[in-house]
Amino acid sequence: MKKLLFFLLFSFVAVSLISCSEDANAPSIEKKVFYRGFYAICQSDGIRPEHSGLFEFSIFLDSQADRIFSESIIRLSSVGMDGSVAFLTEKEIQGGRIFFKDASGAIVPVPIPKSEEKIYSVADQTGLELLNDGEKTIVFLGYEIDKKDGETTPLDRKAIVYMSKVSGEKSVSIIDLNSILQNVEGNNLRFIGKNFLVDPDGNIYVAAEALNFDGENNAPVSFFIIKYAAKEGKVSIFGDLFDEPVQLLGASFKAGKIYLEKGGAIEYMNRDGELFESKLPKSKYSPRQFARDVSTLAVWDREGLSLYDAKNDSKITTVISNDSLGAVSNEPNDILAISPDGEAVVFGVLRSELPPLSDVFSAKIDGSERRLITPQTPAREPSVSPPIEVR
Repeated sequence: MKKLLFFLLFSFVAVSLISCSEDANAPSIEKKVFYRGFYAICQSDGIRPEHSGLFEFSIFLDSQADRIFSESIIRLSSVGMDGSVAFLTEKEIQGGRIFFKDASGAIVPVPIPKSEEKIYSVADQTGLELLNDGEKTIVFLGYEIDKKDGETTPLDRKAIVYMSKVSGEKSVSIIDLNSILQNVEGNNLRFIGKNFLVDPDGNIYVAAEALNFDGENNAPVSFFIIKYAAKEGKVSIFGDLFDEPVQLLGASFKAGKIYLEKGGAIEYMNRDGELFESKLPKSKYSPRQFARDVSTLAVWDREGLSLYDAKNDSKITTVISNDSLGAVSNEPNDILAISPDGEAVVFGVLRSELPPLSDVFSAKIDGSERRLITPQTPAREPSVSPPIEVR
């Protein structure tokens, strides 16, 4: 009996060891992922109303872009982990201008304060952002204006940041930026440029100018970057004052750099707010060209669509050459975005200058798996999600 038990135990152990060995040598199954992408079409670009809207597509899956919102769109936020996105409409619709598309596809208005004593406006040109905090918070800029019986002046206007929560119990908080005027020359504040930036800790960076209103004239006298430190709830000037207007271009927070344009030159600020000359080529830039999770950025340069490393502003490679694109012009365009993990790109190839129409493509960052998403479209800056696992 003991011999039989010993034999059975020995056989079980041997089979288990063989099975484990086979599992260890078995090839691992690579997870298949795709990316959710969006682009906007705006009526003010000369487009008929029935062609404008918000378009959604899937990268590396066989699907064309679908129109999911039929109003004119100005700007898009970054895309959340679940494929959610916020967007700004050209005109007020259903009492609002900012909307949020959640993971289920439902589109809801983003709350903005209402008051009998004040007017709350949205700063169109600076866009909006979706915080990566799991709370589904939309950040955008605007002004709070005191209502008066007569005419208002610039002194009745405060520059503010809205933080509007759209998940759970909806709420909106307001950050007053005008306290910064205690530290600079000027008596009223105005935003500059097309972008503001939000880092992974929720800190907000805004390019602004202080103006001096004397009752008739309103002349700019100071230029700077405002930083709102989220954890401390503190508003301060980031770095030194500038002698001319600056525009924020984007940021590689992995590399600790915020890029800006000053006097036609590209420069960057490090984590301490110190300013340095950048070696990036002159081109068109937007925050969506900078990967969030790595130090890679996508750039249109002389050779074509190229990748650069923000750690030292050096070129990595040309992904797709101008010669292979066949565009009617090789001038940089606004249709360019990279995924947060730096593995996928969306780009436009100009096919017509009047009217400006582009073919929109997606591809891996090595140039493979290039796919036409939409032909001959007047798309604006696209936005791409983090990787989503195919189930």
